Amino acid sequence: MLYDVPLRGDFAEYAEARRWTSLDESSWKITADATLVYSEHATNGICFVYVVAPDPTTAEDLADQVDQDFQGLIRPPDELRDRVLAADPTGQGRDIERPGYTDHRFSELTTALIMLGLGAPLEPREEDVGTLLLYAGHESRIVRTATVEALAATGWILETARRVVLRSGVSRDEIERAAAELDWVPRQNGELDTWSTSDLETSIRHVTTHPTGLPYLIVQGPDAVLIEYQALGLLGSWSLAEALTALAVAPPGPDRRTALLRVALAAPRTPHPNVEGDFVLTAADADPATRRAVVDAVGYLRWPSLLALVERLRTTDPDPTVRAAAAAFRRDTL
Repeated sequence: MLYDVPLRGDFAEYAEARRWTSLDESSWKITADATLVYSEHATNGICFVYVVAPDPTTAEDLADQVDQDFQGLIRPPDELRDRVLAADPTGQGRDIERPGYTDHRFSELTTALIMLGLGAPLEPREEDVGTLLLYAGHESRIVRTATVEALAATGWILETARRVVLRSGVSRDEIERAAAELDWVPRQNGELDTWSTSDLETSIRHVTTHPTGLPYLIVQGPDAVLIEYQALGLLGSWSLAEALTALAVAPPGPDRRTALLRVALAAPRTPHPNVEGDFVLTAADADPATRRAVVDAVGYLRWPSLLALVERLRTTDPDPTVRAAAAAFRRDTL
């Protein structure tokens, strides 16, 4: 629950009227198992209240009661997201440092981002996640830091494994510069270039596919989604939409096979209808080598619908090499 004005005194009176037990000047015991805590952000003075309880349902019920009692002062998530857009009218993030933007404007943006994180609902909403992640790869360390703080404040649990497909022209030096800018800690792991976040909780590995040579990052850990968007902002990377577009216009042959693998690497861990549709279309390609490439690409996704597609190739494809590749895939996945 997020508020625009200091309310420490108001909450103290509120707690006293409800006969809550004071633990200190900023926290009160609501029930035998639940505690309400009032806090003010150290940098920008944003004040917020959170309820600590043994289960989410109890916490939400108690928070809803406080919401009702302080209605009119609480800032709803939609309004908080609008504040971010007001601080960055373009909504593009990377255009913020153009001439005419001042340090004060930066302060408005970072404050709005932190407010959005603090006031976000317990369950992540796509629009809120998208708004925050837009700034994860911003060229300004100040904005990136505010985004990290905002995401941490939400308490959301996002995906813990992601891939970042790099453009073919991205050099190792560029990756190392981005790693230094994002405070990744270098580690040695055989032939793989490997880093971790400063808390050592999330790992980042630079690998290359064979035989196409597509470079990508494997990100694993609690900050995987954040790292993905930071890398997208600082490195030449493929988004899923760009990869799908490239596949749609790729000419038959090696270019189409490379484009298909790029889609597989850029796709999310959960089924995506556009990706599934393009795999079905590519599985009907006249070139047997491209149909074999479908089998290889499914290995990066293993969605039920795509496993069924490989099984269909195993049993019905007219080319024996495609059927053999699908059969080998089936043996490896059983």
